[in-house]
Amino acid sequence: MSQKVKVGVAAISMEPVSIEQRRQDILELIERASAAGCQLVCFPEFVQMQRTTEAMADVETGCDDVYARYAEPVPDGPTSKQIARACREHGLWAAYGITERRSDGQVTNSIVWIDEAGQLAGRHAKTHLAPGEDGEGGISAGGELLPLSTPFGRVGVMTCYEIYFPEIARVHQAKGADWFFYPHADNQPKCLDVARVRAFDSRMPLIVCGYVWPEKSIADGPTGTALIDAQGDVVARSENRQMLLVVELDPHDRPTEAARWDRPNDRVDARSFRWSRRRPELYGPLLEGGSEKPSQ
Repeated sequence: MSQKVKVGVAAISMEPVSIEQRRQDILELIERASAAGCQLVCFPEFVQMQRTTEAMADVETGCDDVYARYAEPVPDGPTSKQIARACREHGLWAAYGITERRSDGQVTNSIVWIDEAGQLAGRHAKTHLAPGEDGEGGISAGGELLPLSTPFGRVGVMTCYEIYFPEIARVHQAKGADWFFYPHADNQPKCLDVARVRAFDSRMPLIVCGYVWPEKSIADGPTGTALIDAQGDVVARSENRQMLLVVELDPHDRPTEAARWDRPNDRVDARSFRWSRRRPELYGPLLEGGSEKPSQ
């Protein structure tokens, strides 16, 4: 049975603005999502500081740990407080990326979920860090892959660089995820193709939430936002400008059957058919040689 959820997916511009203006943009997009009848509004990775004038100025002067420098506590930091208040006022959920300073002083690249009452509902700390985040970047990797239970189904988060590791999608699938959320700050157009593969392989829908870059062509700029269905097809995509893409997500509208290639009249379960044919006894090298460089 269809259980569609109206979701607002925020395409944030890479055009530099101050941190305060970015927070105002976030609040305005939450208000727009509410006016459009959305139950959930999504924002990309690092949304509190990505391409802000303050962060860019620090990068230009040679600051390595810019991510850590602009980290905020959750849920008591200024960005999280404002988002929580807006969720409570408008009665919707929000998911957003932030560099989070934990109580132990560590900084994580977190995707935070706030419910309609303005309460912290969950978080995902990025487990596979991109070059520049770890080490001098000052970010610590998360250590858990667990789908988040929401009124909109169980969500498997893959933050930016994590999309390039198919094992993460498989773990979320094995743990009962219904759909994927892919917030990122990647500037490679091909990341949309990778996201389509993850959706197709897992037979579940995926929401892409990234940035737009108006001064570049859509072919050369960041992905922006998109809804990908369980067949791996792009259902909707943002324009190359800051905007709210409103989509209808049905977490349970997944292909239930498919034709066998050799006997088209025979139908098989589209999700479990390939999963049941996995051969884990052959996959040992993925664990045994996990830290070794693959052979050329």
